[in-house]
Amino acid sequence: MTKALLFFALLLTLNVIAQDGEGAKKRSREAYLYWGYHRNFYAPSDIRFKSDRYDFTLHDVKANDMPAEWRQYFNLNSFSVPQFNFRAGMEWKNNWFFSLGYDHHKYRLTRVQQVRISGNIGAEASDYYAPLSQEVDLYTGSFNKDTLLYNGAFMDYHHSNGMNFIRAALEKRGTFVDFPKLKSRVDWYGGVSAGAVLCWTDFTFLRQRYLNNLRFTGVGMSAVYGVRWVFNDRLFVQYGFQNGINFLFDIRLEHKEISGNAPSDLNAKARQNIRFFERGMQIGYVFRIGNSAGWR
Repeated sequence: MTKALLFFALLLTLNVIAQDGEGAKKRSREAYLYWGYHRNFYAPSDIRFKSDRYDFTLHDVKANDMPAEWRQYFNLNSFSVPQFNFRAGMEWKNNWFFSLGYDHHKYRLTRVQQVRISGNIGAEASDYYAPLSQEVDLYTGSFNKDTLLYNGAFMDYHHSNGMNFIRAALEKRGTFVDFPKLKSRVDWYGGVSAGAVLCWTDFTFLRQRYLNNLRFTGVGMSAVYGVRWVFNDRLFVQYGFQNGINFLFDIRLEHKEISGNAPSDLNAKARQNIRFFERGMQIGYVFRIGNSAGWR
């Protein structure tokens, strides 16, 4: 994220220098909407799981995003299932934009991996969660950064119905190349954003599965940057990036049990910080609003 912010600051400096000699020009203010899809990449993270029956931490666990089938991108009944970006922005002044949007991320721990575990899982968990499992004794007791095989017999943890980042952003835009005869141009943009994270967590522990409701889970912040090809000052296609971190301090684990016979433990929660890198492509439209002097 540090490199992204430095790159953004350099672009802002170059753009300010270029504008000093332009003077004030009359032009309409811009607003825009866009929609698109992306892939996410996650850094390893620590996750603490805590309930009345366990209190343990998995260290440096690996995770992946969950790309959709290609058909879902073109089906009106499922186009919002893949990881998407939606955004609406309006110019404030001098090519500064304020925007609001919704990034739909998906997060899942890599299904089979060796992990380090510390803390404890009570012996009563073997009766509470998995009375028929012969493997459950491997996953109960006290641990001190011991190595454990993470797989379906132990756990499956994912925010598959969404790790939704609802964020506000302040962005700056400039032009790399202008093609007046073609009524098109190539713009750069960069900015910073912050907002709320709402997760819909799917959690299986010792073969008992719980599907939790969408709820406020934490907060996030990020740097955004990319390039945009604008056609006829209206339609545009952009390729963008986002580096960020989500601070998830209130992840619900056992709200609604959907398999087996274990009752819900409303005290079961998790917390983690997730660092992510996103890249994606979006299609949008520019609106012209009013006519004002001195916007540039």
